[in-house]
This record gives sequence, structure tokens and C-alpha cells, in this order.
Amino acid sequence: MSDLKINILKYLGFTVAVAFLTFVVFYGKIVTQGVPLKSEQNIVAPISDHRYISNKKSITRSRTSSVRILSIDINEGMVATSSATYFKYKELHFVLTTSHGLVGGCETIQIEVDGELYDCLEEIAVDPIRDYAILKTEKIDSRKPIKYPVNVSNTLSEWKKALTILNHVVYTGYPNSIGPLTIQGSIMGFDPSGIMYIQSYAWSGSSGSGVFDQSGNLIGYILAIDVGQTEYGTAILENVMLVVPIYEVDWSVITKKELTNVGK
Repeated sequence: MSDLKINILKYLGFTVAVAFLTFVVFYGKIVTQGVPLKSEQNIVAPISDHRYISNKKSITRSRTSSVRILSIDINEGMVATSSATYFKYKELHFVLTTSHGLVGGCETIQIEVDGELYDCLEEIAVDPIRDYAILKTEKIDSRKPIKYPVNVSNTLSEWKKALTILNHVVYTGYPNSIGPLTIQGSIMGFDPSGIMYIQSYAWSGSSGSGVFDQSGNLIGYILAIDVGQTEYGTAILENVMLVVPIYEVDWSVITKKELTNVGK
């Protein structure tokens, strides 16, 4: 067993990632076509027809694709933990998580599933502005990856159906270094940059969890919980999650990766 895995296992039982409790403002151009106008989401967002429906497919897909990320800061001797979604494109395997949960490069990252550790093979994309990272990894036998693009919302009709007020969603993650825990919620609204406000619960370690809609499609990933200022000081709303719509992810990086792997 490598020294890195030994160090991670040593810290695994007592380390918790520091929660990223702040608003994040997104810049740049949306790379996915067919997304709704952010300026209209709060004004004309329709009420969901699915708010009382329970969908086992969404829950199952959420749970079977959820993994935990362990990232070690060798200098500080600290292990940061976060959640991620395991997915595949053709025959390649990846995880999608938040970039703020990574405190070192690929060689310091392990994907943990049921006590087993899997290597990060390559950092495909790390976007600190939209706060996501795509990591290439090994095949994980005890998990079932979602498939890109089949299980990811990417058309305007899918987004109009998913981004509805009080639409039920579900996520599975590893809050406070425990889990996987599956938690449901509902969409409350949107901020001017398009980030979803979801009524649910999240804690340190939940960042990076994939959020699924009633159709079982991946529609976003957890960024943080809401933090604001009042006359009494800082107010932390653990039941208001900030979720980044999945259309903010530049999926072209994995299709390019697939092309570069041809013949290797």
C-alpha cells in the first residue's frame, strides 16, 4: 500500500473538511446550449406538477453513484473530505465534485467507497469560478455510474421541467464524514446568476453531491449552504442549499479526453 493511502487511512476517522460557507458569484459564458434565461427564473418559474411524487429511480441513481473524495494537504497533514458523483462517458470513468474540496493535486486524491480507496488517475478539469472538478478514476465495482449524456439534463425542455418551483429533488452525500446519506428537498428559487436555492439540509462534507430531479436526471451539484448577515451577526441557514445547475459544467473536456485516448 502506498504511503499516500496509509496517510489517508490514518486521517480518515477524524478529519472533516472545512465547510465552504460563502456565496460564490459565477462569471463566464455558459457553455451548454438550450438553457433557460436566468433573469426570468424567479418571475415566470412554473409550479411543479411533480411536487408530491416519490421516484425510486431518482433515489436509486443518487445512491448508487455517490462517492466520497479524500484530498490530503501533505504540508499541513490535513485530509479534506467532500462528496462526488461517479459517472462514465463511453468506457471512461470519472467523478464530478467541487473544486474547493480539493487541497492538493491528483496524486493526493483518493475516491473512497465503502472503505475501499480508488486512485485519481488525472485531473480533467478544475474550474474555481464555477467551483467544480472532473477527475478521471478507476472503475468502481460497487457503484453504478450515471451515464453522460443520457442521465444529465441538457435540453431546454428538460430544464423547463426540472427548474420548477417546489419540484422535488434528491441528493446523496457524506456530511460530517458519515454516509452515504440520502436527503430530499425542493426548489425554492434562484439567484441572479442562476444558482438554485433548495430547501433541504447540508453540512460540511456535503459539497459536491449530485442533485437529481424527479426524472432521475442530474441537474446540479451542491456548492454550499446559505450564509447571510443580520442585525444580530452572521446567520447560517443549514436548510437552504446553494446548488449549481449542471449546465455550468463544460462537458466537452471529457469528449476531448475520449478522442485523445483513441489508440492508446
